[in-house]
Amino acid sequence: MTASTVHRIFLGWNAPALPQAARILADHYAEAGQLDLRRVVVVTPGARAGRRLVELILEEAEERGLRLTPPRLATIGQFPELLYRGERPLVDVTTARHAFAQALRRTDPEYLQSVFPSLPTSTGGWMALAGIVEALHREVGAEGWDFKSIARAFQKGFPYDDTVRWEVLAWVQGRYLAILDEAGLGDLDRERSAALEGGVLANPGDVWLMGVVELPRVVHRMVKSLPGPVRALIYSPEEMGDRFDSIGCFLTEGWEKAHIPLDDRQIDVVHRPPDQANAVLSFLGSLGERFQAEEIVVGVPDPELVPYLERGFALAGVPSRFAGGTPLRNVGPVPLLQALSEFLSEGSFSAYAALVRHPDLSGLLAPAGSEADVTGPAAILDRFQTEHLQ
Repeated sequence: MTASTVHRIFLGWNAPALPQAARILADHYAEAGQLDLRRVVVVTPGARAGRRLVELILEEAEERGLRLTPPRLATIGQFPELLYRGERPLVDVTTARHAFAQALRRTDPEYLQSVFPSLPTSTGGWMALAGIVEALHREVGAEGWDFKSIARAFQKGFPYDDTVRWEVLAWVQGRYLAILDEAGLGDLDRERSAALEGGVLANPGDVWLMGVVELPRVVHRMVKSLPGPVRALIYSPEEMGDRFDSIGCFLTEGWEKAHIPLDDRQIDVVHRPPDQANAVLSFLGSLGERFQAEEIVVGVPDPELVPYLERGFALAGVPSRFAGGTPLRNVGPVPLLQALSEFLSEGSFSAYAALVRHPDLSGLLAPAGSEADVTGPAAILDRFQTEHLQ
Protein backbone atom coordinates (compact mmCIF):
# COMPACT_ATOMS: atom_id res chain seq x y z
CA MET A 1 0.00 0.00 0.00
CA THR A 2 1.43 3.36 -1.04
CA ALA A 3 1.49 6.45 1.12
CA SER A 4 0.46 9.91 0.00
CA THR A 5 2.71 12.94 0.20
CA VAL A 6 1.00 15.48 2.46
CA HIS A 7 1.99 19.14 2.35
CA ARG A 8 0.96 21.03 5.49
CA ILE A 9 0.30 24.73 4.91
CA PHE A 10 -0.19 26.85 8.03
CA LEU A 11 -2.42 29.88 7.58
CA GLY A 12 -1.77 31.64 10.89
CA TRP A 13 -4.36 33.62 12.82
CA ASN A 14 -3.81 37.08 11.34
CA ALA A 15 -6.75 36.80 8.92
CA PRO A 16 -9.85 34.59 8.52
CA ALA A 17 -9.07 31.16 7.11
CA LEU A 18 -11.39 31.03 4.08
CA PRO A 19 -10.13 34.22 2.35
CA GLN A 20 -6.56 32.99 2.86
CA ALA A 21 -7.46 29.62 1.34
CA ALA A 22 -9.08 31.32 -1.67
CA ARG A 23 -5.94 33.35 -2.32
CA ILE A 24 -3.68 30.30 -1.98
CA LEU A 25 -5.74 28.33 -4.49
CA ALA A 26 -5.78 31.27 -6.90
CA ASP A 27 -2.00 31.71 -6.61
CA HIS A 28 -1.41 28.01 -7.14
CA TYR A 29 -3.61 27.44 -10.19
CA ALA A 30 -3.83 30.80 -12.01
CA GLU A 31 -2.40 30.39 -15.49
CA ALA A 32 -2.89 32.03 -18.91
CA GLY A 33 -6.00 33.99 -17.95
CA GLN A 34 -7.59 30.90 -16.39
CA LEU A 35 -8.26 29.71 -12.88
CA ASP A 36 -9.01 26.11 -13.76
CA LEU A 37 -9.89 24.11 -10.65
CA ARG A 38 -11.82 21.29 -12.29
CA ARG A 39 -9.22 18.76 -11.12
CA VAL A 40 -9.27 20.11 -7.57
CA VAL A 41 -11.23 18.52 -4.70
CA VAL A 42 -11.63 20.74 -1.65
CA VAL A 43 -12.66 18.94 1.53
CA THR A 44 -14.29 21.06 4.25
CA PRO A 45 -15.79 20.17 7.65
CA GLY A 46 -19.24 21.29 6.45
CA ALA A 47 -21.05 22.17 3.23
CA ARG A 48 -21.56 25.83 4.17
CA ALA A 49 -17.81 26.43 4.46
CA GLY A 50 -17.33 24.93 1.01
CA ARG A 51 -19.98 27.15 -0.57
CA ARG A 52 -18.47 30.25 1.02
CA LEU A 53 -15.00 29.25 -0.17
CA VAL A 54 -16.24 29.07 -3.78
CA GLU A 55 -17.74 32.56 -3.42
CA LEU A 56 -14.36 33.88 -2.27
CA ILE A 57 -12.52 32.08 -5.07
CA LEU A 58 -14.89 33.70 -7.55
CA GLU A 59 -14.09 37.11 -6.06
CA GLU A 60 -10.37 36.37 -6.41
CA ALA A 61 -10.85 35.35 -10.04
CA GLU A 62 -12.82 38.52 -10.84
CA GLU A 63 -10.20 40.75 -9.21
CA ARG A 64 -7.44 39.07 -11.25
CA GLY A 65 -9.42 39.00 -14.49
CA LEU A 66 -9.36 35.19 -14.65
CA ARG A 67 -11.97 32.83 -16.04
CA LEU A 68 -12.94 30.46 -13.23
CA THR A 69 -13.73 26.78 -13.43
CA PRO A 70 -14.76 25.96 -9.82
CA PRO A 71 -13.44 23.01 -7.81
CA ARG A 72 -15.36 20.00 -6.66
CA LEU A 73 -16.51 20.31 -3.06
CA ALA A 74 -16.87 17.50 -0.54
CA THR A 75 -17.59 17.35 3.15
CA ILE A 76 -15.72 14.96 5.42
CA GLY A 77 -18.65 12.54 5.18
CA GLN A 78 -18.76 12.65 1.36
CA PHE A 79 -15.04 12.59 0.62
CA PRO A 80 -14.21 8.87 1.17
CA GLU A 81 -16.67 7.79 -1.53
CA LEU A 82 -14.65 9.79 -4.08
CA LEU A 83 -11.62 7.59 -3.42
CA TYR A 84 -12.97 4.22 -4.55
CA ARG A 85 -15.58 2.70 -6.82
CA GLY A 86 -18.06 0.57 -4.89
CA GLU A 87 -19.64 -2.46 -6.51
CA ARG A 88 -23.04 -1.85 -4.90
CA PRO A 89 -25.08 1.22 -4.02
CA LEU A 90 -24.64 2.27 -0.40
CA VAL A 91 -27.51 1.97 2.04
CA ASP A 92 -28.98 5.26 3.27
CA VAL A 93 -29.53 6.00 6.95
CA THR A 94 -33.29 5.37 6.91
CA THR A 95 -32.98 2.03 5.11
CA ALA A 96 -30.13 0.99 7.42
CA ARG A 97 -32.30 1.69 10.45
CA HIS A 98 -35.14 -0.41 9.02
CA ALA A 99 -32.67 -3.21 8.26
CA PHE A 100 -31.44 -3.14 11.86
CA ALA A 101 -35.05 -3.18 13.08
CA GLN A 102 -35.66 -6.34 11.01
CA ALA A 103 -32.44 -7.89 12.33
CA LEU A 104 -33.48 -7.19 15.91
CA ARG A 105 -36.96 -8.62 15.42
CA ARG A 106 -35.49 -11.77 13.85
CA THR A 107 -33.33 -12.36 16.94
CA ASP A 108 -34.47 -14.79 19.64
CA PRO A 109 -36.07 -12.55 22.33
CA GLU A 110 -34.40 -14.44 25.18
CA TYR A 111 -31.01 -14.02 23.51
CA LEU A 112 -31.65 -10.33 22.85
CA GLN A 113 -32.77 -9.65 26.42
CA SER A 114 -29.23 -10.22 27.67
CA VAL A 115 -28.51 -6.81 26.11
CA PHE A 116 -31.95 -5.15 26.20
CA PRO A 117 -33.94 -6.52 29.17
CA SER A 118 -37.14 -4.68 28.12
CA LEU A 119 -37.97 -5.28 24.46
CA PRO A 120 -40.28 -3.03 22.42
CA THR A 121 -43.88 -3.96 21.65
CA SER A 122 -44.52 -1.56 18.77
CA THR A 123 -42.99 -0.70 15.41
CA GLY A 124 -41.93 2.69 16.75
CA GLY A 125 -40.23 1.03 19.69
CA TRP A 126 -38.28 -1.34 17.45
CA MET A 127 -37.24 1.57 15.23
CA ALA A 128 -36.02 3.52 18.28
CA LEU A 129 -33.99 0.52 19.43
CA ALA A 130 -32.65 0.07 15.90
CA GLY A 131 -31.55 3.70 15.95
CA ILE A 132 -29.45 3.07 19.06
CA VAL A 133 -27.79 -0.01 17.56
CA GLU A 134 -27.29 1.66 14.17
CA ALA A 135 -25.58 4.67 15.78
CA LEU A 136 -23.26 2.33 17.71
CA HIS A 137 -22.58 0.41 14.50
CA ARG A 138 -21.54 3.65 12.76
CA GLU A 139 -19.38 4.85 15.65
CA VAL A 140 -17.53 1.53 15.91
CA GLY A 141 -17.27 1.04 12.14
CA ALA A 142 -15.76 4.49 11.60
CA GLU A 143 -12.81 3.38 13.73
CA GLY A 144 -12.33 0.15 11.77
CA TRP A 145 -14.02 -2.19 14.26
CA ASP A 146 -17.11 -4.35 14.24
CA PHE A 147 -19.04 -5.86 17.14
CA LYS A 148 -17.40 -9.26 16.75
CA SER A 149 -13.88 -7.80 16.98
CA ILE A 150 -14.87 -5.94 20.15
CA ALA A 151 -16.22 -9.16 21.66
CA ARG A 152 -12.86 -10.83 20.93
CA ALA A 153 -10.97 -7.91 22.49
CA PHE A 154 -12.66 -8.57 25.84
CA GLN A 155 -10.95 -11.96 25.90
CA LYS A 156 -7.50 -10.33 25.95
CA GLY A 157 -7.12 -9.08 29.48
CA PHE A 158 -9.74 -6.38 29.99
CA PRO A 159 -10.47 -5.64 33.66
CA TYR A 160 -14.10 -6.77 33.14
CA ASP A 161 -15.79 -9.15 30.72
CA ASP A 162 -18.59 -7.84 28.50
CA THR A 163 -18.14 -10.52 25.84
CA VAL A 164 -21.69 -11.90 25.95
CA ARG A 165 -23.41 -8.59 25.22
CA TRP A 166 -21.09 -7.81 22.31
CA GLU A 167 -21.58 -11.32 20.90
CA VAL A 168 -25.33 -10.73 20.87
CA LEU A 169 -24.80 -7.41 19.10
CA ALA A 170 -22.44 -9.14 16.67
CA TRP A 171 -25.19 -11.65 15.82
CA VAL A 172 -27.61 -8.78 15.15
CA GLN A 173 -24.99 -7.00 13.09
CA GLY A 174 -24.45 -10.13 11.03
CA ARG A 175 -28.20 -10.37 10.31
CA TYR A 176 -28.20 -6.69 9.35
CA LEU A 177 -25.40 -7.20 6.83
CA ALA A 178 -27.15 -10.29 5.44
CA ILE A 179 -30.32 -8.25 4.91
CA LEU A 180 -28.30 -5.65 2.99
CA ASP A 181 -26.68 -8.38 0.90
CA GLU A 182 -30.10 -9.75 0.01
CA ALA A 183 -31.17 -6.27 -1.10
CA GLY A 184 -28.00 -5.70 -3.12
CA LEU A 185 -26.87 -2.83 -0.88
CA GLY A 186 -23.51 -2.06 0.66
CA ASP A 187 -22.79 -0.82 4.18
CA LEU A 188 -20.84 2.43 4.25
CA ASP A 189 -18.17 1.49 6.79
CA ARG A 190 -17.71 -2.05 5.47
CA GLU A 191 -17.20 -0.75 1.92
CA ARG A 192 -14.68 1.85 3.08
CA SER A 193 -12.67 -0.69 5.06
CA ALA A 194 -12.72 -3.12 2.13
CA ALA A 195 -11.45 -0.43 -0.26
CA LEU A 196 -8.69 0.51 2.18
CA GLU A 197 -7.54 -3.04 2.83
CA GLY A 198 -7.86 -3.96 -0.85
CA GLY A 199 -5.52 -1.18 -1.92
CA VAL A 200 -7.91 0.13 -4.59
CA LEU A 201 -7.91 3.79 -3.56
CA ALA A 202 -7.35 6.42 -6.25
CA ASN A 203 -6.93 10.19 -6.13
CA PRO A 204 -10.04 11.97 -7.43
CA GLY A 205 -7.82 14.95 -8.33
CA ASP A 206 -5.70 17.43 -6.42
CA VAL A 207 -6.91 17.03 -2.83
CA TRP A 208 -6.97 20.05 -0.51
CA LEU A 209 -8.08 19.56 3.10
CA MET A 210 -9.44 22.88 4.36
CA GLY A 211 -9.48 23.12 8.15
CA VAL A 212 -10.07 19.38 8.57
CA VAL A 213 -8.80 18.78 12.10
CA GLU A 214 -10.60 15.55 12.96
CA LEU A 215 -11.25 12.42 10.91
CA PRO A 216 -12.56 8.93 11.71
CA ARG A 217 -9.72 6.43 11.91
CA VAL A 218 -10.64 4.63 8.68
CA VAL A 219 -10.90 7.87 6.69
CA HIS A 220 -7.62 9.07 8.22
CA ARG A 221 -5.93 5.91 6.97
CA MET A 222 -7.54 6.33 3.55
CA VAL A 223 -6.14 9.86 3.18
CA LYS A 224 -2.64 8.70 4.20
CA SER A 225 -2.84 5.85 1.69
CA LEU A 226 -3.77 7.92 -1.36
CA PRO A 227 -1.34 7.46 -4.28
CA GLY A 228 -0.66 11.15 -4.76
CA PRO A 229 -0.13 14.52 -3.07
CA VAL A 230 -2.54 15.95 -0.51
CA ARG A 231 -2.41 19.51 0.78
CA ALA A 232 -3.70 20.33 4.25
CA LEU A 233 -4.53 23.95 5.05
CA ILE A 234 -4.24 24.41 8.81
CA TYR A 235 -5.65 27.49 10.52
CA SER A 236 -2.85 27.88 13.01
CA PRO A 237 0.59 29.45 13.31
CA GLU A 238 3.39 27.18 12.14
CA GLU A 239 5.04 27.25 15.57
CA MET A 240 2.10 25.13 16.79
CA GLY A 241 2.81 22.50 14.17
CA ASP A 242 3.60 19.87 16.78
CA ARG A 243 -0.06 19.95 17.84
CA PHE A 244 -1.19 18.58 14.46
CA ASP A 245 -0.42 15.26 12.84
CA SER A 246 0.96 14.67 9.35
CA ILE A 247 -2.36 15.50 7.62
CA GLY A 248 -3.41 18.39 9.83
CA CYS A 249 -5.59 16.65 12.41
CA PHE A 250 -5.44 17.50 16.10
CA LEU A 251 -2.93 15.66 18.27
CA THR A 252 -4.71 15.32 21.61
CA GLU A 253 -1.56 15.24 23.69
CA GLY A 254 -0.35 18.50 22.15
CA TRP A 255 -3.51 20.38 23.06
CA GLU A 256 -3.81 18.84 26.52
CA LYS A 257 -0.59 20.63 27.48
CA ALA A 258 -1.48 23.91 25.78
CA HIS A 259 -1.62 26.97 28.00
CA ILE A 260 -4.71 29.12 27.49
CA PRO A 261 -4.05 32.63 28.84
CA LEU A 262 -7.44 33.45 30.37
CA ASP A 263 -7.93 35.84 33.25
CA ASP A 264 -10.95 36.52 35.43
CA ARG A 265 -11.98 39.56 33.38
CA GLN A 266 -12.69 37.28 30.41
CA ILE A 267 -15.11 35.09 32.36
CA ASP A 268 -18.74 36.01 33.09
CA VAL A 269 -20.49 34.00 35.80
CA VAL A 270 -24.28 33.89 35.39
CA HIS A 271 -26.95 31.59 36.79
CA ARG A 272 -29.76 30.69 34.39
CA PRO A 273 -29.81 29.75 30.69
CA PRO A 274 -31.52 33.05 29.70
CA ASP A 275 -28.75 34.89 31.56
CA GLN A 276 -26.16 32.98 29.54
CA ALA A 277 -27.89 34.03 26.31
CA ASN A 278 -27.90 37.65 27.45
CA ALA A 279 -24.21 37.45 28.35
CA VAL A 280 -23.41 36.15 24.87
CA LEU A 281 -25.41 38.96 23.23
CA SER A 282 -23.74 41.54 25.45
CA PHE A 283 -20.28 40.29 24.49
CA LEU A 284 -21.09 40.23 20.79
CA GLY A 285 -22.38 43.78 21.08
CA SER A 286 -19.06 44.84 22.62
CA LEU A 287 -17.24 43.68 19.48
CA GLY A 288 -18.81 46.44 17.40
CA GLU A 289 -18.02 45.95 13.71
CA ARG A 290 -14.64 44.28 14.17
CA PHE A 291 -15.87 40.95 12.79
CA GLN A 292 -18.29 39.80 10.10
CA ALA A 293 -21.02 37.35 11.07
CA GLU A 294 -19.27 34.46 9.31
CA GLU A 295 -16.21 35.00 11.52
CA ILE A 296 -18.15 34.47 14.76
CA VAL A 297 -18.89 31.04 16.21
CA VAL A 298 -20.61 30.55 19.56
CA GLY A 299 -19.58 27.26 21.14
CA VAL A 300 -22.30 25.62 23.24
CA PRO A 301 -21.20 22.74 25.51
CA ASP A 302 -24.81 21.87 26.40
CA PRO A 303 -27.27 21.49 23.46
CA GLU A 304 -30.15 22.43 25.80
CA LEU A 305 -28.85 26.01 25.77
CA VAL A 306 -29.32 26.37 22.01
CA PRO A 307 -33.06 27.33 22.10
CA TYR A 308 -32.32 30.08 24.65
CA LEU A 309 -29.56 31.47 22.43
CA GLU A 310 -31.72 31.27 19.30
CA ARG A 311 -34.58 33.07 21.06
CA GLY A 312 -32.22 35.72 22.41
CA PHE A 313 -30.72 36.32 18.97
CA ALA A 314 -34.18 36.52 17.40
CA LEU A 315 -35.43 39.07 19.96
CA ALA A 316 -32.32 41.18 19.37
CA GLY A 317 -32.74 40.98 15.59
CA VAL A 318 -29.43 39.15 15.20
CA PRO A 319 -29.48 36.41 12.51
CA SER A 320 -28.07 33.08 13.63
CA ARG A 321 -27.79 29.52 12.34
CA PHE A 322 -27.50 26.37 14.39
CA ALA A 323 -24.66 24.35 12.83
CA GLY A 324 -26.21 21.10 14.09
CA GLY A 325 -29.21 21.52 11.79
CA THR A 326 -32.66 20.01 12.32
CA PRO A 327 -32.91 16.21 12.43
CA LEU A 328 -34.85 14.79 9.49
CA ARG A 329 -37.11 12.89 11.89
CA ASN A 330 -38.50 16.23 13.14
CA VAL A 331 -39.40 17.79 9.79
CA GLY A 332 -41.58 17.13 6.77
CA PRO A 333 -43.74 14.02 6.55
CA VAL A 334 -41.54 11.87 8.81
CA PRO A 335 -43.46 12.45 12.10
CA LEU A 336 -46.76 11.81 10.26
CA LEU A 337 -45.45 8.54 8.80
CA GLN A 338 -44.19 7.51 12.24
CA ALA A 339 -47.63 8.17 13.76
CA LEU A 340 -49.28 6.22 10.92
CA SER A 341 -46.85 3.33 11.43
CA GLU A 342 -47.65 3.22 15.16
CA PHE A 343 -51.38 3.10 14.46
CA LEU A 344 -51.10 0.37 11.80
CA SER A 345 -48.88 -1.79 14.00
CA GLU A 346 -50.74 -1.29 17.30
CA GLY A 347 -54.30 -0.38 16.37
CA SER A 348 -54.68 1.15 19.83
CA PHE A 349 -56.81 4.11 20.84
CA SER A 350 -53.75 6.12 21.93
CA ALA A 351 -51.99 5.52 18.60
CA TYR A 352 -55.16 6.54 16.73
CA ALA A 353 -55.48 9.68 18.86
CA ALA A 354 -51.84 10.61 18.22
CA LEU A 355 -52.37 10.15 14.49
CA VAL A 356 -55.44 12.38 14.18
CA ARG A 357 -53.79 15.03 16.36
CA HIS A 358 -50.93 15.40 13.91
CA PRO A 359 -51.18 18.94 12.47
CA ASP A 360 -50.73 17.74 8.87
CA LEU A 361 -53.74 15.45 9.24
CA SER A 362 -56.05 17.06 11.79
CA GLY A 363 -56.88 20.01 9.51
CA LEU A 364 -57.99 17.66 6.74
CA LEU A 365 -60.23 15.70 9.10
CA ALA A 366 -62.04 18.70 10.64
CA PRO A 367 -65.59 19.26 9.29
CA ALA A 368 -65.80 22.09 6.77
CA GLY A 369 -66.61 25.44 8.39
CA SER A 370 -66.24 24.13 11.94
CA GLU A 371 -63.95 25.18 14.74
CA ALA A 372 -61.38 22.38 14.90
CA ASP A 373 -60.82 22.73 18.64
CA VAL A 374 -64.57 22.34 19.36
CA THR A 375 -65.91 19.75 16.90
CA GLY A 376 -62.71 18.43 15.36
CA PRO A 377 -61.60 14.79 15.69
CA ALA A 378 -59.14 15.55 18.52
CA ALA A 379 -61.93 17.10 20.62
CA ILE A 380 -64.23 14.17 19.85
CA LEU A 381 -61.52 11.72 20.95
CA ASP A 382 -60.95 13.68 24.15
CA ARG A 383 -64.64 13.48 25.04
CA PHE A 384 -64.74 9.76 24.19
CA GLN A 385 -61.71 9.06 26.37
CA THR A 386 -63.18 11.07 29.27
CA GLU A 387 -66.59 9.41 29.04
CA HIS A 388 -65.62 5.81 28.31
CA LEU A 389 -61.93 5.11 28.99
CA GLN A 390 -61.29 6.71 32.37
